[in-house]
Amino acid sequence: MNSQGLTPFFDGHNDVLLRLFNRKGPDGPRAFLDGEGKGQLDLPMAVQGGFAGGLFGVQTTRPPAFDSTSKLRGLTFSKGELEPAFASDTTQYVLWVPAGTDAVAFDADPWLPSGLVKTGGILIDDTQPRAVSLTPGQEKTITIDAYAQDHTTTTQYSVVVREGSPTPKLDAVLTAATRCVAGKAVVTASLTNAAGVPVAAEVTSPYGSKSFTGVAPGKSVSQAFTTRLVNVGATTVTAQVSGTIDGKAVTAELTAVAAAASCGTAR
Repeated sequence: MNSQGLTPFFDGHNDVLLRLFNRKGPDGPRAFLDGEGKGQLDLPMAVQGGFAGGLFGVQTTRPPAFDSTSKLRGLTFSKGELEPAFASDTTQYVLWVPAGTDAVAFDADPWLPSGLVKTGGILIDDTQPRAVSLTPGQEKTITIDAYAQDHTTTTQYSVVVREGSPTPKLDAVLTAATRCVAGKAVVTASLTNAAGVPVAAEVTSPYGSKSFTGVAPGKSVSQAFTTRLVNVGATTVTAQVSGTIDGKAVTAELTAVAAAASCGTAR
């Protein structure tokens, strides 16, 4: 019993919490929950100064089944940049931290509040940041196990803490479409450079390829590929894009799909 006269009781899964107001003294109310979540209360009465007190109409309930979603709902760190950005279905990450960093803290949220979070096999308080010590100049892998509400189903997340910064990424957009010209299908591809540096690109389709150089930031280039066909199915177009960011050579591979088209009757 705590200082406010409250006695907590848990079931076998630690998911049912019952708090009872107790009268002073060693013979206050007691509560018991069996393995199936059914409750029983032992409630003695007390009469003091003509006042009678008691607790009536108490019922304990539990859900018919426990949720088995074992994802993390959120994962943040006190410093550094997480790569890629957190997503519940992504389980492998790199945390880039400044050189000389000797500690970080993370906050991991289970899918449901009644789920559990462990790191290194140790159950942690997921409502508080968890500190992790680091050795400057050395990588460290942090493993985080997310347990579902059933406290059985689990998913493991891995975060490699590494000094430095993420590899820069080229920001470019590739689109593809099919149109009919003189009764024949033509596949067109357009590339837009959304990066802050000039880029080069090699655009390839089943009907040919085209190279572009010096595509300025914010500019677009396009290419039409003649198929010589009346009808074509969905067509995949790719682009290999390259550029230099902060003195580092960076590449990106983009993919777009042009819809199937029928431009008439084949002869």
